[in-house]
Amino acid sequence: MSNEKNLPVIQVTKTLVVSGQQVSLVSRGLDVLKRISFDAQDDNNAVRQWELGCEYMKGSEASRDYERAFYWFCNAAEQGHAEAQFALGALYAAGDGVTQNDELAVMWYRKAAEQGHAWAIRMLGERPGT
Repeated sequence: MSNEKNLPVIQVTKTLVVSGQQVSLVSRGLDVLKRISFDAQDDNNAVRQWELGCEYMKGSEASRDYERAFYWFCNAAEQGHAEAQFALGALYAAGDGVTQNDELAVMWYRKAAEQGHAWAIRMLGERPGT
């Protein structure tokens, strides 16, 4: 994933806050995502990794990439980032970018819930046997 040739060309129309500065992704598109990608990987920064996962997950239909979102959420979740843990639970529950797996969904929801993540707690309450 560290090879920038692997990154898809993405055209997005939203503003992202990077290091306290608003960056227009419309005019910069792929360049900004490349920079965030390398920053997230180089810094091992869970927040940046989660943000990048969100960008891949929220892309337009043509640019949405659940597998790349999963990759970045995994990096952040392994560092204890509750939002990323919840996102992994949701991806496993829906089978988006990964093979659908209820056990792994519950595992990641639990990790997020242990940190007080309200939606993870709610999702666990709605699943039988959790």
